[in-house]
Order: sequence, then C-alpha cells, then structure tokens
Amino acid sequence: MTAPTDTTTELMTEHLQYAPLTLIDDIINSANAILYQSMEAFETYLRDTLIPSLPSKKADKAFDLDVQEDNEELYKELEFGMAQTETLLENAVDRNFDAFELYVLRNVFNVPEEVDGYLRLRHHLVWILYRFFITSCRLFLLFGQE
Repeated sequence: MTAPTDTTTELMTEHLQYAPLTLIDDIINSANAILYQSMEAFETYLRDTLIPSLPSKKADKAFDLDVQEDNEELYKELEFGMAQTETLLENAVDRNFDAFELYVLRNVFNVPEEVDGYLRLRHHLVWILYRFFITSCRLFLLFGQE
C-alpha cells in the first residue's frame, strides 16, 4: 500500500475527531512510560533483593561504615548495568514502534485511492441532500405543480 496522502489524513482526522498520528504518538508514549516504570521497579528489586546491604532510595536504612566502600562499587556497577539495560530496551521499543507506526499509517488509517473520491461522511451527505432539497424547491417554485 502507499503512504497516506494529505486528503486521506484530513478525511480520517475529520471522521475520527483526532489525527491518526496523535493516537499513534499516545500509544508510543504509553509504552515508554510503562518501560520507565518497569525499569524503576526492576532497579528497586535488584537493590532490595540481590544487594540487601545497599540502601533503597525510598527507605533510609542505616548501614555499617565499613561495608559502605564495598557497597559504593556495587552501587556504581548496578547504576551502569541499569543504564545499559534501559538503553537497550529504549532502542528496541523505538525500533518496533517505528515499524508499528508505518504499518498503522499505511494499512489502518489509509483510504485506497480508488475509493478516495467516493467516500462521504454523514455530514457531507447532509450537505448534499440540503443542496438537492433547495434545488428541488427552486424548481417547484419556478415551474409550479404541473
């Protein structure tokens, strides 16, 4: 299928009451928000479960000063690993949602060129019927009831 034209985009926006690209952007933003929430939960899990001697950001736990030096190294390693994991997941989400965006714009929010000139929305039909009614009334008034 071909990419949507300006006419198709205007028609879909008028029919749906929002731009198709807005819907796709909202879906992508929601996926990114879920990604960041899950990364935060994963980091909290790693701190609380796998490295119990590290204090959580939310809880103020007192810990031994001798163990603090070892924990700083573990903390740096955890932060570095979380940053790499987050970067990999962001790239995967971006790549897959770019493909999703192209698919949806080409196949879901697209009107084929053969149908483009014949597609009418309900309020367009009302305008056509109104024009037909006015023309009929004028003809009736001009030629009478013969």
